[in-house]
Amino acid sequence: MKVFDGHREIRLGPKLGAGADGSVYRVDGNEGACIKIFDQSARSRLRLSLPRIASLVRLAPSLDGNAAIPTYLVAETPNGLPIGFGMKRIVGQEAHNLYGVSSRQIHFPGTDFRFLVQAAKNAAIATERLHRYRVVIGDISGRNLMVRQDATVCWIDSDSFLIGDPTFRDVCRLVTPEWTPPELQGDRHLQNPRLPGHDAFGLAVMIFHVLMLGRHPFQGRFTGKGEAPDIPKNIRNRWYAHAGYPAIPLKSPVGTPPVSHLGREIEHLFIRAFLEEGANRRPTAAEWVEALRKLEGTMRRCPSSTAHFFSSAATRCPWCQVLPDYGNLDPFQGVVVMPGFGAGVAMGPLASEIAGFVASLAPPSSIPNQVYRPVASAAAATWIHEKPSWFASWFSSGESERRKVQTAKAEFDRIVSNVEAEMIQNLRLQQDWLNRMAGVARRFSELQAEAGTKLAPTVFKSAAKRALENVLIENERSRYLARFNIVAGQIAGIGDKRVAELAGHGITTAADIVSHRILSIPGFGEAFTSALLVWRHLKAKGFRPNAVTIPLDQIEQRARQLLEEKKGEFVRRREPLVRELVRMIQDAKTCAGQAITIQLKLDSAKANVLAAEQVLKSLA
Repeated sequence: MKVFDGHREIRLGPKLGAGADGSVYRVDGNEGACIKIFDQSARSRLRLSLPRIASLVRLAPSLDGNAAIPTYLVAETPNGLPIGFGMKRIVGQEAHNLYGVSSRQIHFPGTDFRFLVQAAKNAAIATERLHRYRVVIGDISGRNLMVRQDATVCWIDSDSFLIGDPTFRDVCRLVTPEWTPPELQGDRHLQNPRLPGHDAFGLAVMIFHVLMLGRHPFQGRFTGKGEAPDIPKNIRNRWYAHAGYPAIPLKSPVGTPPVSHLGREIEHLFIRAFLEEGANRRPTAAEWVEALRKLEGTMRRCPSSTAHFFSSAATRCPWCQVLPDYGNLDPFQGVVVMPGFGAGVAMGPLASEIAGFVASLAPPSSIPNQVYRPVASAAAATWIHEKPSWFASWFSSGESERRKVQTAKAEFDRIVSNVEAEMIQNLRLQQDWLNRMAGVARRFSELQAEAGTKLAPTVFKSAAKRALENVLIENERSRYLARFNIVAGQIAGIGDKRVAELAGHGITTAADIVSHRILSIPGFGEAFTSALLVWRHLKAKGFRPNAVTIPLDQIEQRARQLLEEKKGEFVRRREPLVRELVRMIQDAKTCAGQAITIQLKLDSAKANVLAAEQVLKSLA
């Protein structure tokens, strides 16, 4: 097949793709060029657009790299009517393959959040340059922005581009409702001229998608009554799911970090882009460029994962926070991760480490050994008091009629009687305390013995090897499933609307299908969830894992992680024993205090005995 640029003959190579009104072909012998040929039914519209296309051709040298716009017209014969146009061929991936979590692992492996920020900034730079030349993109979506491996971008599908020279007066006939601003929803895009401020809405949606794990800003958990509305209706209502306003019955979807992790400036730009009324009040592309440049300068690395970068505006890593909602499938590594694995794990002989830990389970060294050492029987009382043998003889000597001696005798009998009763009670308390202390000491010993049995190095190394093998297989399975995009009509009940809703929650491939993530989407009940899981299962049947070999250092590291988890269990079980021990030490102090009081009373009684002795001797 051949076409003509004036009298120059151009031979077409293989077809690169097809759209609603034509197909794109590679230029034979020129890898950097392609030609779009319009279908017969669309050529009349092409001819009506010739003045606009001619303007774009004139702008092509100035916009090279920012947009794939027409560079020349082509016809079937040297002097024939135009049937298409030539343009620069853009090698890259459509933007949805970048912001989709699972598809990014295939098309942009090894990239982190810094790459996403850079790509978002470059999208704003390309848009700002088009607007500077009064070119409106028109129909913005995740399919008409191409992203290269160096994070540079280029807008494509220039059929929807409009020229605002001298005024913006053209309408855009082709729109993607999920990317169209509120004032142009429905058929209003056919009555209202397209302005740069309308592009600003689509650009903000694109940036949100890129920075927020593929989420759509107007898709979330519906908290109102009735059936959850679709994205275009949410846009019409200005129900920005991440605004946090009580009046908006749409909340942030599960597994989404807060927008605040991007910093206040970007958070405010999203509010302006999605809630302000009037196209001229939205952030311009230039404002986004400046804000994203600042965000680039705030990047810091997560202490728990070398693949995680985030803004210093966040108090902790937002990507680690969402891991549980992804089934621990890391949104940047594309692998299943084990919380804490690889972060600060001590290395050394595992057996000696376990022995040291078992020894540490003994009672606290801060408590004297003699206090908690169990005893065989109760200690004898140190304060046993025997009445003086001479005392009885004096009271039987015939002097008992004397009043002072009778008073001393009565007082002495009362004190000795009370002290003996208190002494007996205190001895009982001592015995009870000693019995309880023996029980606590026994439980400490049992805990140590159990730890010595269960914390065996071979057990942990074997478990670590199995766990790591399972992780590698699961990672391989996820990458395999990420090749299968969710397409309307492939799954029972999943049409274009449902596909868009799933994409709004970052679910674009079979790898993203996790039961609790599907069930968290309004309107996706058990039936739709089951259909998606069945489809995922069917795709997974073709997966065949490769043989895996786990390096010894990784087994050792994972064994230590498992050991730390098990050690935590024993530490938690030891804590109530320590608390009980502390309470018993306080009880011992109370018991000793009572013994001292008893001794003081006995000393007082002895003093009274001596005083009575002196009285009786003086009467003799």
